[in-house]
Amino acid sequence: MEDGQKGLYRRVDVLGRVVIPKEVRKLLRINYGDVLEFKLQQGSVLMKKHTALIDIVDLLEPILQISQLDTTFTLFDTEKILFSEGKKVIGERLLTKEISQLLHYRKEQVISESNSSIKFFPIIIQGDLYGGFLLSNSNPQLLDSIGHNFQDFFIKYFGS
Repeated sequence: MEDGQKGLYRRVDVLGRVVIPKEVRKLLRINYGDVLEFKLQQGSVLMKKHTALIDIVDLLEPILQISQLDTTFTLFDTEKILFSEGKKVIGERLLTKEISQLLHYRKEQVISESNSSIKFFPIIIQGDLYGGFLLSNSNPQLLDSIGHNFQDFFIKYFGS
């Protein structure tokens, strides 16, 4: 299915449910348990996959600009990069294979230990993987401290 292509038709059942065609689910990467957002727009319904972490980026943006700590922070959900290089990322920057693999393992992991350490932290709330973040700094102990503080924040924010 392509943009602008003739639409697909589905019947609404007695409970008001509609099955999203497989082609659309595959194209939008919609999986079981995903949250969808619906908006009315000029007589049509616009549906898009909702990412919980995107709601928090605006709230965290001033905090995430942690250049005074000489630390870089990259936040991503399970598909896209949401925040990088001190600002919200506009557009669709999909994850690399390496980051997708880190998410798959769901464990903290040191990626590099040259002049600057890079560490991956998963964001897991009540057993569900929301995404993760990368921190980079020359001080590995500082990375652990900052990383665990962010993990605690995400758990408190989304767990309530």
